Amino acid sequence: MEDTEFIKKVETMFQENLTYTPKMVLRVKNIKENKVFGINDMNYGKIRFDHNLNIYKFDEKGEWVLVNNDNFKAIVVEQIG
Repeated sequence: MEDTEFIKKVETMFQENLTYTPKMVLRVKNIKENKVFGINDMNYGKIRFDHNLNIYKFDEKGEWVLVNNDNFKAIVVEQIG
């Protein structure tokens, strides 16, 4: 009986791990060049997004400031990997 329970638990673990659930992430897109900046292209630790998808960055004083550049916009993409 114990083996049956163990096998069911293992099968459940495999099914949960093999089920693909897409994760959505915010990225910055350069409109002019039609390029989305990946995690290696931009330091996402130094930028933030608000609920309206406005982009903020750290300035020289260490304060968050709105990025006022029409060439860049925040987009939602599916995380791969």
